[in-house]
Amino acid sequence: MPFLIYNSLSQKKEVFTPLQAPQVKMYCCGPTVYDLLHIGNFRGAVFFNFLRQWLEHKGYQVTYAYNFTDVDDKILNRAKKENKEMQEIASKYIAEFKKDFQALKLKKHEYNPKATEFLSDIIKLIKTLLQKDKAYIIDKDVFFSISHFSDYGKLSQRKKEELLSGARVAIDKRKKHPGDFALWKSCAEKEPGWDTPWGRGRPGWHIECTTMIFSLLGHNIDIHGGGTDLLFPHHENELAQAEAAKKGPFVKYWIHNNMFTFGGEKMAKSTGNISTMRSFLEEYNGEIFKYLTLSSHYRSKVEVSENKILHCFQALSRIYTFLKTADLLIDSVLHQTGQKFTSSELRRSPWGRNLQKPQDSDKTNIDNSHDKGNHKSLSQSIQLAQQNIEKALNDDLNTPIAMATLFTLIRQFNENNNSNSNKKELAIYARDIKNIIIKYGKIMSLFQEAPEPFLQEMDGIFLRKNKLNREIIDNLVAERGQARKNKNFKKADKIRDKLWDMNIEVKDSPQETVWETKKTNFLSSKNEEP
Repeated sequence: MPFLIYNSLSQKKEVFTPLQAPQVKMYCCGPTVYDLLHIGNFRGAVFFNFLRQWLEHKGYQVTYAYNFTDVDDKILNRAKKENKEMQEIASKYIAEFKKDFQALKLKKHEYNPKATEFLSDIIKLIKTLLQKDKAYIIDKDVFFSISHFSDYGKLSQRKKEELLSGARVAIDKRKKHPGDFALWKSCAEKEPGWDTPWGRGRPGWHIECTTMIFSLLGHNIDIHGGGTDLLFPHHENELAQAEAAKKGPFVKYWIHNNMFTFGGEKMAKSTGNISTMRSFLEEYNGEIFKYLTLSSHYRSKVEVSENKILHCFQALSRIYTFLKTADLLIDSVLHQTGQKFTSSELRRSPWGRNLQKPQDSDKTNIDNSHDKGNHKSLSQSIQLAQQNIEKALNDDLNTPIAMATLFTLIRQFNENNNSNSNKKELAIYARDIKNIIIKYGKIMSLFQEAPEPFLQEMDGIFLRKNKLNREIIDNLVAERGQARKNKNFKKADKIRDKLWDMNIEVKDSPQETVWETKKTNFLSSKNEEP
């Protein structure tokens, strides 16, 4: 099945065909490191991690570079404010970024280049552009001349006379064209800088990425990624520099994720409507953020609201509750029979082919010759679900459809689990749904947590956000249990209703009484079950 991806250059979905299959060279613009990163910065980190792992699932070998901009006026201003060296500030926030990245449990990149590590290469590339008359020097500053690059504007689909509209372009009357941009910026004697034939200074933002790509991945790469806010001028300028310096296309597929918004506006430090990744992780957890990112299509804007977070909270609770139920069901069948599936029996499962091999704890000795009655329909639903997920993700990484497919499987399981279905057949169904969730979840860096502790953590978040005390709840549940033992059912019902009003649901079984949060009225909001 071919993989279609939207290319910002052609403005349409294209069949993904690497330059030199099975190798894929991929570069994404990372952060400018002068502060803790906000959650909008991490949408791209999560999405492109998923894209990389989907390509690997397709059999490609991906080399992924994700850079740090560690020389920039914002970093310099922060250093002046704190009376520190610029590189001290950059190093601090690179380390902080890595803490958040690791907390999200994303796959490590092959390269995390820093701009200051490539200064000699940056200077060489600027020399090349000067020699080719694509750049010019004014007062020790070097500018790229967009008038000397005929294809300027082809990525953003803008004409030269429209280029400054809505763009982050500095006004400088010395420039030959208002759209010309800095390759090298002169600096004051006491400021951090590097010596060049045209004077002391620092590199411009755009030349840094082009140089790092050339140095690490070569002059032609398969994928360049970033947020839509980088498409112009940053990526447009990268493309112009690269193709003005070297012949041939610079990037085959330009891929852009859309923005998080808050109150209808783009999330950014300049607007003040930000939540740092660190604060999000402290208040919630990384699994909620990853689900927030991937439950919506990467090219759509996502309004980050309390209601949206509640939706993610509910959805993850449903998935992990199923995983917990599946583990208990499989384990109960295992203990009833005292045997395990053999490898050959696992392979004969009519819907288990191509799924991730279960761990030993997930194997059971259930008869796999289940081709009759309800099991045939369950088998067909598993096969169809996997086909639908593959189809959705091969169609421009349509994660909402893939997620909806998982919830359909869970709903079908719950319907059967609430009926008089054969428990052995149901255990097979549970095992195979679990395998699908774990397999595709792993590609998304989701659904890999142990269910019981994760659900306990979710309950803890719910209790904290609703200012509820776990000890008080435990005491009420224990008091209700004693009332039931004393056959004081009126009191037991009254306590149950009180807990219900606190959004706590009590579940009785012959073995025990347990409670769980209802996952509603979270953050003083209401939402339908996803």
